[in-house]
Amino acid sequence: MEMRGNRAAAVAVTAGLALSGLAACGTATQGATGTPTSTIATSATSGGASSTLPLTGATLAVTPTTLLPPAHVGGTVQVPGADPSPPAQVTLVQIIDPAQGADRFANPVSGSRFVGVQLRVVLGGTAPRFLDVNSDTILDDTQGNMYQPATANLVNCPAFNLGPTVSPGKTVLGCLTFQIGLNARIEEITFTPGGPFGNVSAEWVLP
Repeated sequence: MEMRGNRAAAVAVTAGLALSGLAACGTATQGATGTPTSTIATSATSGGASSTLPLTGATLAVTPTTLLPPAHVGGTVQVPGADPSPPAQVTLVQIIDPAQGADRFANPVSGSRFVGVQLRVVLGGTAPRFLDVNSDTILDDTQGNMYQPATANLVNCPAFNLGPTVSPGKTVLGCLTFQIGLNARIEEITFTPGGPFGNVSAEWVLP
């Protein structure tokens, strides 16, 4: 489990670099089963939703991430505080699989499907803090691929509506959209407050 935590942290770093420095350009390839095989996050050419193809092969040095005891869908995980992140209570409320885009522009790329992950987050601490749920959350499939959230709204699962900061004790609820291969099976969801700078991860495993 420790190895998986390290891998999730590494991918979070790589994902952030990919989004800031490679804004949307690569061409994704599809395997025989329809599962994306690209290792770079790209943008859909016409569907309106950012692709979240697997981000693998991360080699950057990162702070080792400690995985808390795993929970399941519906479970709340208490994440202790560590700079730059305050403590947090995080609940994986539900997983919607497959999920439907909320408008005509929200469509998965060919060979993929949308998955909705609804989280409830309550930050601790004593002062308002920045919260970036998209950068802090990773989905893993059973083949070892890891996915970032895509930019797409879903039916019956509104996205997070966050201001510049979140007050301590305030509950925020929202849905993240992931785009994964048609035949991919979800294995787990990880949430690391502080993203690549965090050192403790909440984890929910699927049966």
